[in-house]
Amino acid sequence: MLITDHIRKHVREVALAYNASAPAERRINHVSLFGSYAEGRADEQFDVDLLVGFCSPVVTLLTLGRVLDALESALGASADVVQGPMVDGSLLTITKVVPLYAAS
Repeated sequence: MLITDHIRKHVREVALAYNASAPAERRINHVSLFGSYAEGRADEQFDVDLLVGFCSPVVTLLTLGRVLDALESALGASADVVQGPMVDGSLLTITKVVPLYAAS
């Protein structure tokens, strides 16, 4: 099972590397952990749920896929990436978030 500090380290590395080559509007602004890992109930069968905010409110599925691929490779685990922030009335309810990365 992954621990939050391990996830945070790899998320930071991926975000910095991604931002170094991404156009300004597609750069990652922040990443938070949610779901089973944030709530402390994950085991090795759970995936890592990440809420990713970009500098632009609209990004393509290709951008999300690129970020997902990089995160899964770095973490060595399955992940779900959701673009944030969540809007009111969203089908996904997030009860707890753990901040992992914020652009400076």
